[in-house]
Amino acid sequence: MKRTSLVTLLVLAVLPMGAVTLENNQTRLSVDERGNLTALTNLRSGQNYASGKPLWRMFYRSGDSFENEIVSEDSQAAVTREGEVIVLRYSKVQSRRGPLDVKLELRARLVGEEVRWSARIENHEPGITITELEFPLVGACNIKPGQELIWSNMGGERFRDPRARIRSARTLYMAPDQHGIKMTTLYPGGGAATNCFAFAGKDEGLYLGSHDPAFQHTIHLFRLQGEDIETGFAKYPFLNTGKTYAVDGYVLAPYGGDWHVAAKKYRAWANTWFKAVSKPAWVENMAGWQRVILKHQYGEVLHPYSEMPGVYADGVAGGIRTLLAFGWHDAGMDAGYPNYVADERQGGRAALAAAIRKIHAEGGKVHLYFNGRLIDKESAFYKQGGGSIAIKDWRGNELTEAYHFSGDGTAVRQFGRKSFVMACPSSAKWRDMMMQWADLAIGLGADSVFYDQVGYWEYPCTDPSHGHPVPFTTVQTVKADVLRQIREHIKARGSDLALGTEWLNDMTSQYADFLHNVTGASGTSSDWRHGVKPEMTGFVEWFRYTFPEMIVSDREIRDDTDVERRVNHALLLGLRSDVEIYRCRGTLRDTPNYRSYLANANVVRAKYADFILKGTYRDTEGFEISNNEIEARSFQSGDRLAVVLTQSHLDEAATELAVPGYRLVESGGLGEPTVKALSGGLQVTLKRHALAVVVFTKD
Repeated sequence: MKRTSLVTLLVLAVLPMGAVTLENNQTRLSVDERGNLTALTNLRSGQNYASGKPLWRMFYRSGDSFENEIVSEDSQAAVTREGEVIVLRYSKVQSRRGPLDVKLELRARLVGEEVRWSARIENHEPGITITELEFPLVGACNIKPGQELIWSNMGGERFRDPRARIRSARTLYMAPDQHGIKMTTLYPGGGAATNCFAFAGKDEGLYLGSHDPAFQHTIHLFRLQGEDIETGFAKYPFLNTGKTYAVDGYVLAPYGGDWHVAAKKYRAWANTWFKAVSKPAWVENMAGWQRVILKHQYGEVLHPYSEMPGVYADGVAGGIRTLLAFGWHDAGMDAGYPNYVADERQGGRAALAAAIRKIHAEGGKVHLYFNGRLIDKESAFYKQGGGSIAIKDWRGNELTEAYHFSGDGTAVRQFGRKSFVMACPSSAKWRDMMMQWADLAIGLGADSVFYDQVGYWEYPCTDPSHGHPVPFTTVQTVKADVLRQIREHIKARGSDLALGTEWLNDMTSQYADFLHNVTGASGTSSDWRHGVKPEMTGFVEWFRYTFPEMIVSDREIRDDTDVERRVNHALLLGLRSDVEIYRCRGTLRDTPNYRSYLANANVVRAKYADFILKGTYRDTEGFEISNNEIEARSFQSGDRLAVVLTQSHLDEAATELAVPGYRLVESGGLGEPTVKALSGGLQVTLKRHALAVVVFTKD
């Protein structure tokens, strides 16, 4: 007689009657007869992340009622196992208004530790449009104590207390928070840099990914109901009567290990489409750029063209040999787009070209700015009919954004708002203009063409005259393809020319030589000066580790305070320096402490460029330290590994450092770090704001 283990008996005791189950030696998936998720279990630890809650929710539009809920709990499922697949079939679904002739089929299969899901909807109900599918959902998710939420918003953010963070997203007035407080970020580009997130602990976690080859707009969804977290994804079929919608590629994976395992899952999928591009040597060796606004939106000329070489020289004093010029055209920064004409008040076209030549003569490089998505409603282009290529919302209106900068007064700030519409990237006219801007920049002598905001998301466009499906929910695929075409166009003019863009987004980033980050992701000075790590921290480590090929900047060092910690942070993560003194109005001359410290830091950057600038960022892999008060990261370069260590909140801290399989080659850094040999390893001692770089080679 076959012996039944105690563990098996216990499992059978907690599985509901009628449940359909898939299981291997890593993961158990179970769905009950009502279509609720009852088991999503890591069998190596026994942790079940599911609590028997519904797997899905839908919404539809009927007439002028835009958001009507289809309720999973009231809809009758036929749940079966067909070979190695669990299938949930709904011949009809139930809304709060009554039954609907909508068919829904959900499928799940196990691949290793991953549960892979797909969905199919058939809308046969007259007069409705299925607008939203929330699926797969893990309701009342059983997060283990100590597991943090890591999502890719702004390249990465990390929340120690996910419930507290979701609770802080309450709207108070704009949404029915009593039904659940919702926190979201949107992929691609609407904050989320990658289409996944994780509840991560030191030894295990839950990965949720949408490996969707269509790259549709996808919400990363968190709903707090009391103390229960419901989490999953939302997509937007906009499915009219008589139409069918199918989506695949959802992954729920209870995994073993730390957050790096989750990142590797996403990268393994990204490898099926991601195309890493080779970069010019000067870009690979670039320490960063000094970003300045030459002329501002409200008409103030901050730096005429004749001052550009001097502005560049201010950067050189800090070890920065690249100038990123904003507001160089006649309308000024964030004005006049897409009409780019050299400004006579700043000196005229010949003076601009001469300034760039003079910077070249000093060994420097120049990035020239263009906005990749905005059309100024006061521009000649817009007034002459350019609004026809603007993105339209689902009510048919042009979508607008507004930016209002000011000088030292108050009138412009209060009343001088400038309005823009967003160009639909499917427009051939817009793509051709972006190509022409590249030619303009190259003709002026620029080394790089920088397109602002291209990595940022766009609303689903509903204008059929643009030649795309309506609504257009895969806008970012076109933006990525436009960048690819522009890259080919630029490289045809010169292989040493470069392309840059803003926002961390995997789809668009792959075609850029460098990325202008949206946030410095370095916490706040008050948190760290008191030795307290904040509940929410920027975690650009997520994007850096998942896509180490990408050249990414820091951001937000705008004055002369808290300089040492933030510059060290950039070196620690292999970020380039985005120098934006007084919000790009000043130069490094105006911040002597920053200029001096950055100059010393860039000596270290250059000395260890094979690692910090050109190496593969490995985060905390490949080494061990004994003191968690010290931040440490590693970089691989061939057979060599460098570990960068720093701390800024203690007078002095020491740690043992071990790198199995490697032997010490050399060490250096900032702030006189000490490195001494111990039996079986090393001891690294760091005073406040010190930074050490310790280089090893394989035994």
